[in-house]
Amino acid sequence: MEEGVIKNSEAVFGVLIFGIILVMSFVFAAHVIALSPFSVDEDVSSLYNISVQNTDTVTTANITQVNITFPFSFSFSADSNGTDAGTHTFTNTTTVLSWDNDGLVMNGTTQYFWFNATAFTPGSYNLTIVTTNSTGPETTNISVTINDTTDPSSIEFVSPTESDNSNLSQSNIAINITATDNGVIDTIIARLFNSTKDQINSSTSATSPLFINFTGLDDGVYYFNATVNDTYGNSNSTSTRTITLDSSNPVITLIEPADSTSSTTSAYNFTFNVTDDQTISNCSLILNGSIINTLTSVNNSGGTNGMYNSSLSVATHTWSINCTDFAGNVGNSSTRTLIVSAVTTVPSSSGGSGGYPTYRPNEEELKEGYRKTMYKNWKISFKLGDDFHVFKVENVTEATAKISISSETQEATLLIGEEKKFDISGNDYYDVLVKLNSIDFTNKYYPKADFTIKTISEKIPVGEEMIEEAPMEEREEPELKEEEEKKDLTWLWIVIAIVIVFILSGIRYKKFKK
Repeated sequence: MEEGVIKNSEAVFGVLIFGIILVMSFVFAAHVIALSPFSVDEDVSSLYNISVQNTDTVTTANITQVNITFPFSFSFSADSNGTDAGTHTFTNTTTVLSWDNDGLVMNGTTQYFWFNATAFTPGSYNLTIVTTNSTGPETTNISVTINDTTDPSSIEFVSPTESDNSNLSQSNIAINITATDNGVIDTIIARLFNSTKDQINSSTSATSPLFINFTGLDDGVYYFNATVNDTYGNSNSTSTRTITLDSSNPVITLIEPADSTSSTTSAYNFTFNVTDDQTISNCSLILNGSIINTLTSVNNSGGTNGMYNSSLSVATHTWSINCTDFAGNVGNSSTRTLIVSAVTTVPSSSGGSGGYPTYRPNEEELKEGYRKTMYKNWKISFKLGDDFHVFKVENVTEATAKISISSETQEATLLIGEEKKFDISGNDYYDVLVKLNSIDFTNKYYPKADFTIKTISEKIPVGEEMIEEAPMEEREEPELKEEEEKKDLTWLWIVIAIVIVFILSGIRYKKFKK
């Protein structure tokens, strides 16, 4: 009895072992799938070569169909498919490629299936390969990496980022940046530089947008830009913007007329200087509480500026200057008074602009000698040949007048009664003669000079050289020079008289001894 049981047990064990071996044969009789390559670049058509190994030894396990499915971000290249499996039928949809044949991949063999496709979006994706035989389908997923080779598509400054070349009266710079990429953004970096373009601060973010407000900044010039990098090391950068921070008001110093000045003229040149760390936008003359003139070309390095007004009535006037820089800072001067007790009208001309008259004598007047009393900055415009020229009074002092003639500017400083000839045509002929007739210094703020300007045609003597004028402090007034010459002659006559007295005394002495 026990022997029969043992024999039956052995039989059952044998069947069990056979079953295990059969099952194992199905387990190990797998379809081995391999792909080359596993990593490709985006936007590039790449060859995908898939090997299908049929390790099953049972003839009924022959693979009859191979399907390859890829993501929608892939694009199959038509007519690029192929296989070494022999006779087969190929079909495809947008994302599925199929090869069919009764013995497509025979048991114990390896066949290759290939095609070209382009991936447009970086990342990791799965290709799904389904192999089918009489026992059913078998699915394998193979991971493919699509490399990002494209720079981030955009990086730009958006509000409230400060505009390029701004002048700001503040101590901070706000920057807001957006960036996009067809892959994954790794970092956005904003950088701030000082006036020597040394980096002094930065801010980094892994997401868009990046907003940063750099604060506590001193007055001066700053630069900033931004860069975005994706996870594959591709980058894109903005342009560099320039910002000027200026929180200081312009400093104004009034020059003329002095406070409480009293005069009898209705025209004044209000002069001042202004200093500022940055460029001045404009300065305005405030007369009796109202803006009278505005100056837009301003010397802000300590030089003298002036604005003219020629309509002052008999009254006590108040005046001041205010200046605005390009950052919007406003500087206001102190207020001075100006007393006009009686009006002596300053000559005017409809040909002037900006308060400074320009006179235009005709050809005959110039030939005869055109005479005009003029103030500083007044002009005479005249034509010589085909060209126009300008005679201008640059300055008037108690004893001299500085003038200029252009287009190619020539300058001279004349004493009262002095005249000077100019070659303004460049033809080796003197064309113009200017004479300073007199100076009226009654109003020291607005002295006036009387000139005669005349057109001539005199050949410049051969070999004559232009002698540079000596500085005015080295030049003698004609009357003083004449008086000194008289003094020199007086001493000479005194010496001669003394000599004659000695001679006569000697003669008388000899006669007396005899």
